[in-house]
Amino acid sequence: MRISYKKLFDLMKQKGFKKTDLRKNGFSPTVVNRLVKDDFVNTLTILKLCEFLECQPGDIMECIDDEGFTHLVPTREGLNKLQEQETARKRQK
Repeated sequence: MRISYKKLFDLMKQKGFKKTDLRKNGFSPTVVNRLVKDDFVNTLTILKLCEFLECQPGDIMECIDDEGFTHLVPTREGLNKLQEQETARKRQK
């Protein structure tokens, strides 16, 4: 199993950012290179990326096993939907 950061670069493109913008915002060349190669980055880096892009970890990364299956990490949108469903369920009681 490995982590893919393809969603990170898709989100960056959607928001009008380039890889060079990561460097301009304090991410080292080593970190940017690791992200491009889907290599290990620490959780503090993930947190900083989420703060920079105003998103949740699931919006920028996903787990992919060796057979190509994707294991989804919750996104902000997904978490909001779950929260709305829970609120609606409580109102019905």
